[in-house]
Amino acid sequence: MQPNLNVVTSELIEWLRAYSRERINSATIDERRCFPPYLVLDLGNRGILGMLASRKYGGLGLGHVEASRVLEQLAAIDTTICTFAIVNNYLGIRPIERHASDALKSELMPLLATGRELAAFALTEPGAGSNPRAMESRADNVGVDRWKLYGHKQWIGSAQWSGVLNVFVREGASHAMGGHVVRQGTPGLRMGPEAPTMGMRGMIQNSITLDGVLSTRGSRLGAEGQGLVVAQDAMSFTRLAIGAMCVGAIRRCAQFAVRYADRRQIATGRLLHNPVALAKLGRITASAHALDRLVYRMAAQADAGHDVPIEGLAACKIAAPELMWTATDDLLQLLGGRGYIESSGVPQLMRDARVFRIFEGPTETMEAFLGARLMGNSSSLARLISETLSYPQLLPRLEELAHEVQQASERLAEPLASGSIHWGQARAGRLATWAILQAAIAGDSANVSSSESRRALAWVESHVQRELRSLRGAPEDASYLDAAGILDLVNTYERQIGDMTQNLPPMESGLDPWLLPRARPTPVATEQAPAASLPVHSAPSSQHRAAAPIGNSISGAEIRNWLTRWLANRLRLPVSDIDVSRSFADQGLDSLMALELTRALSGQLDVELDETVLWEAPTIDSLVVSLSGGANGSSPNTLQKPASAPGADVEAELRKLEAELSIRKR
Repeated sequence: MQPNLNVVTSELIEWLRAYSRERINSATIDERRCFPPYLVLDLGNRGILGMLASRKYGGLGLGHVEASRVLEQLAAIDTTICTFAIVNNYLGIRPIERHASDALKSELMPLLATGRELAAFALTEPGAGSNPRAMESRADNVGVDRWKLYGHKQWIGSAQWSGVLNVFVREGASHAMGGHVVRQGTPGLRMGPEAPTMGMRGMIQNSITLDGVLSTRGSRLGAEGQGLVVAQDAMSFTRLAIGAMCVGAIRRCAQFAVRYADRRQIATGRLLHNPVALAKLGRITASAHALDRLVYRMAAQADAGHDVPIEGLAACKIAAPELMWTATDDLLQLLGGRGYIESSGVPQLMRDARVFRIFEGPTETMEAFLGARLMGNSSSLARLISETLSYPQLLPRLEELAHEVQQASERLAEPLASGSIHWGQARAGRLATWAILQAAIAGDSANVSSSESRRALAWVESHVQRELRSLRGAPEDASYLDAAGILDLVNTYERQIGDMTQNLPPMESGLDPWLLPRARPTPVATEQAPAASLPVHSAPSSQHRAAAPIGNSISGAEIRNWLTRWLANRLRLPVSDIDVSRSFADQGLDSLMALELTRALSGQLDVELDETVLWEAPTIDSLVVSLSGGANGSSPNTLQKPASAPGADVEAELRKLEAELSIRKR
């Protein structure tokens, strides 16, 4: 007999409320940047880390409506804990349960659904954030149904804590995206350092490196080349979850605001009666109701087994974080100095809130996507309004909005006119979001007559009118400059404020060199990554001539240009971003890359360079001077040295270790 999920959810919410009073200290989690171990175990034991997973795997088997109720409650308690649960349920478990092989599901799902192991989602790369099509990580076929994964991923929530990572890479001749499940501890998978984030401090974010990670047919997510479908499904429903989380956080803001305003006496009387305060409270509560209607109607559509139009989920992602940010800012302003004090909890809430405007698709990217659908007369968008939200009378209004944006785009002057399509899509996306919120309220026949719905509907309509007035008014481009003008102007600021780059090194980290094992020769690799992963210049040859002055045969400018291009290629940066006066470590070079650079440079110069060369010359400029032999053209002291006196090998080993530590520190 299936349990009553409504009862299960209500009991879970009551448990969360009691548990938060006795066992959660958000300030401590935030300060220590870590969850207490019992918290993860308790959430797993109660099923919260697998609440959407099927009951046959040990999950709660909740639907989207019930899961949204739990997330709303969790967010009112702590938005970091709520995000942690969202990542595991929607980005970790969902791709595996829906797209992995039966054997892999049988192996992993019982662990993930009960919180015995965590799962993470590795999509973002240094050059591929909101545009996953720009990713460079790849899968190279090395046999029948066998691939090796290469690449680098960053800002992966829970990565270092997770036993399982859903990794997305380019594969095949078409370079379509593929999905692969990678277990922690797999050879070739390396965890990068933790990224200390502005908010969400209790949850770890770190990079991962894939260096020949073996994947087989049994560890795939979906068919070959179908990774984008898998990733988009997970991200789309994560956006619904973010919407539910924001509903809870906004309602928590309203609670704090009213508690304070009902006590605070100001010059005009009680703050709660002040019209400015009432305007803020009205905005916070109206946004909570409008977002509530959109989120729960989308969730109900999914639970009914119907397709959820992607535009509705995009609107959740646009509206929810923006409304949550506004509510948090209104709360802080209303509380004044009390809101700025850490003990109020508001600064932590604001730090957490800020990430969702960029997480899972920045607002601007999502607005451009939704705007393109509006301008393109998307049938899916029309179906969302008329069928999913049951408000077909809004369809003529959508056409009017698209027409208004088109007219405004045609009136643009330079520098915006050359990008009028992108400008128009962004503005249309904002209008479409408010229109979808309007339909979510007005099409809800069960609640549309309530005073709260009428008030929220009027508030949404006021925003639509404000956007239209902006489109019809004075052109926005009067104060804009083109890219060249902006660059020229801001470059002049150095005269006013200088270049305030701070060069004081960070706190010392890593083991004392005297406590490390002795350095050993690096073994020759038996299998190299494919040529596409190597630097643009050739690797060093196995034979090098004896050390000799090189300043007369290769100019310093040639060495500088080669180093700049090598670094730009290896770090995946524009050449213009490479600063010849900054240290290699500051520009992103770690100890392994330093060895790689030294060997590649040895091959280019056809000399044997000492491995401590980057320790003695830590910038491009200083390295060029050293390799060119200085002003007198003498043999550079960084070339391979002759046999040393007894005891010199110890000093050389220590210098190598110090060099490696120095480059590793950042």
